[in-house]
Parts: sequence; C-alpha cells; structure tokens
Amino acid sequence: MHYSTITSKGQVTIPAAVRNLLHLEAGSKLEFIVHDNALLAIPINKSVLDLEGILPKTDKIFSCEEIDDIIRG
Repeated sequence: MHYSTITSKGQVTIPAAVRNLLHLEAGSKLEFIVHDNALLAIPINKSVLDLEGILPKTDKIFSCEEIDDIIRG
C-alpha cells in the first residue's frame, strides 16, 4: 500500500512506485472521480494516435463526399 500527504496547497505527491506502474511523468493528466467516499485517479495518457489499427481494414476507400453522405444518413 502507498501513502501520501496533502499539502496546505492541496497538492499530493504520487509515490514513485505508482507513477512507474501507471507510466506517469511530469505533465501527465489525471481524471478524478469520487465514488462511495473513495477517490479514483484515472490516468489520461492515451493519444488519439493510439487508436490507429483498432478498426478492421477495408478494401473500399470512401471519398469525403461519400463519408458526408453516410454521416447525414
């Protein structure tokens, strides 16, 4: 278990072991969620570039106009 103390300015130091485990570094962003008297700190360390390759490949290439038509329904 890891512990930290809140400073008078409301700041908390995240223990090095936790930072390493979650791949956090200076400038990393966290989302805070309060749930049943517990605080969840969720790292937001994904980039839109990480989404590359998650969809199956297709042989069809759509033009911008076709995409607009599909979106409009």
